[in-house]
Amino acid sequence: MSKFIVEYDGTPSVSHTIIAQNTDNEVSSVKRLIDNHLSDFEEFGVLGFEIVKPLNTELGGRPSKIYYLNEPQATLLLTYLQNTPIVREFKKALIKEFYQIKKHFAIGKEQFNQLLNELSQKSNEADEYKAKYYESLENEVVLLRQVAKQSKKELIYNTKLSQDEKENIIKLYKSGLSQAEICRQTSRSDAAVRNAIRSAL
Repeated sequence: MSKFIVEYDGTPSVSHTIIAQNTDNEVSSVKRLIDNHLSDFEEFGVLGFEIVKPLNTELGGRPSKIYYLNEPQATLLLTYLQNTPIVREFKKALIKEFYQIKKHFAIGKEQFNQLLNELSQKSNEADEYKAKYYESLENEVVLLRQVAKQSKKELIYNTKLSQDEKENIIKLYKSGLSQAEICRQTSRSDAAVRNAIRSAL
C-alpha cells in the first residue's frame, strides 16, 4: 500500500514493528508500551493484531504478536514515545502517508459513486427499453388478433354462395375451367368453389 502503511481488515494501518524500526526503539519495548496502555488505544477503535510464527521453527522461538494501529492509534503511540528527532521525522512521514492514502481513498470513493450512478442510469434505460419492447409485442399481438378475426370473417363470407353464384361456378366448371381459375374469376375461396362443384356432381 505504501512504505509504512498496510491494509489491515479494510483499514489503513501501521504495525508496531514498523514504528519501532523507524524510531530507533526496540520492538519488544514498543509492544510492551501498547500492552500497558491497551485501553487508551482501544478508545480509538479495535486494536488489530496477528500472531506470527517464527520463519524457521527448527531453530526454536515463540510465535510473536504484531499490533496493527489505525491513524489515531499510531499518532497516540508516537506521542507516548520519547520526542527525539528521529521520532519527529517519522511522525511527519507517517502523517503524510496517511494523508495521501485518505486523499486517494476519497478520489476512489468519488469514482465508485460515479460508476454506481452510471450503472443506475443504464439500468433505468434498460428498463425503459424493456417496457417499450413489451408494449410493442402487445401491440403486435392485438394487431395479429384483429387480422385473424378479419380473415375468419372473410373466410366465412367467401364460403357462403348465392344460388346464382353456385350456378355460375358450375357453368364455368363444365366449360373446362380448373378450380383455381374459377376461384380467380369469381373471387371466391377454394372451399366455396369446391363445395359448389361437388353439389352439382
